[in-house]
Amino acid sequence: MIIIYSKLFLFVFSIYLQGINEWKYIFNGESLDGWEIKIRNYELGLNYNNTFKVQDGSLKISYENYDLFEDKFGHIFFTDRIFKNYHLSLEYKFSGNHLKDAPTWSLKNSGIMLHSQDPKSMLIDQDFPVSAEFQLLGGINKGDRSTANICTPGTDVDIDGIKAKYHCINSTSLTYNEDDWIHVEAIVYSDSLIHHLVEKDTVLTYTNIRVGGDGVPKNYILKESDKLSEGYISLQSEGHPVEFRNIKIKEFIEKCKTIDSDKNKRGFNTGLFVQHPLISNKKLPIFIANFVLTEYGLGAIFGCPAHDQRDFDFAKKYNLEIKTVVRPFDKDDNFKVHSEA
Repeated sequence: MIIIYSKLFLFVFSIYLQGINEWKYIFNGESLDGWEIKIRNYELGLNYNNTFKVQDGSLKISYENYDLFEDKFGHIFFTDRIFKNYHLSLEYKFSGNHLKDAPTWSLKNSGIMLHSQDPKSMLIDQDFPVSAEFQLLGGINKGDRSTANICTPGTDVDIDGIKAKYHCINSTSLTYNEDDWIHVEAIVYSDSLIHHLVEKDTVLTYTNIRVGGDGVPKNYILKESDKLSEGYISLQSEGHPVEFRNIKIKEFIEKCKTIDSDKNKRGFNTGLFVQHPLISNKKLPIFIANFVLTEYGLGAIFGCPAHDQRDFDFAKKYNLEIKTVVRPFDKDDNFKVHSEA
């Protein structure tokens, strides 16, 4: 096994392991209770032309009462509470026609705004809240058009440890040309680490969400480069009809505020593997753990559960392979470690 331990990963994983709430629906399929609407050039709470409505159990963004879009970018915010560390799941579906004067880039384009700015603080003519946008796109039967991309209104993020160069960065998702329901998920660890998933496939990962770039309003309470560690969740209206359903969330509960190296080892299976450097066709699982001593250094280390008691206890707890690599002189090659390292 490979065990990762660093200041970043300790905060992201070791604090939020082993305690996950049940799924909670934040849209009840019947009303917009708990949600607030902000449309550009209109006061908070004014649902211009019934842009946001409930229909057949879904939250629908509709332009049936519009003649022109006129840059009426809108967002509907779930404001019952602020979210910090969570797993969000929903389905979305495009339908109908793009408004003729809406920006061309907004064709089959919507978004989920993560760590979104409080709508009460948005300027009357503000297009988008400060947030990390989980961009939702539909295919247009012309080339590749990924969904679950990252766009950064008023924010910066890092991808592979480097600041993203562009406002929007594409994911590795498939292109969905048909107007079918698409299942997407966001796994959010505060400002530190975010995964975008489409149909259970992780298609994009980024880190270090912070305030920056274009789109930061003058009245925004955070300064450039401040961490964006929490916020509201909002859904976007940009000129193309779209609907959402099965909007649910589960939050990660604080369970490991301290490193209890002897009594309470905790780990998180990332689902990732690395190739064993010496044994071909053998892969090692990558775990995030809370018990590696800081004096071992920062970063990733290998675990040797057969010959280190701490690693042994961890491997037993998570049912990991314990492979004996050193044996006593009086034992044969079939010797295996069973009870202690």
